[in-house]
Amino acid sequence: MPTNVMRAVGPLAASLAWGAFGGYTPVLWGLAGIMLVAAMGFAAAALLSKRHAGPT
Repeated sequence: MPTNVMRAVGPLAASLAWGAFGGYTPVLWGLAGIMLVAAMGFAAAALLSKRHAGPT
């Protein structure tokens, strides 16, 4: 997805979640979960790239 679309959808999704859950705390927990998944994906990619790189 283009970056501009994501920049537009992010605040809209946060405001909809805020309205649905009655506060901003669930939005922050959702963002924390997304960050954890992204960090685990980054770590997995780094480990797999070292494993497949072979000796240099």
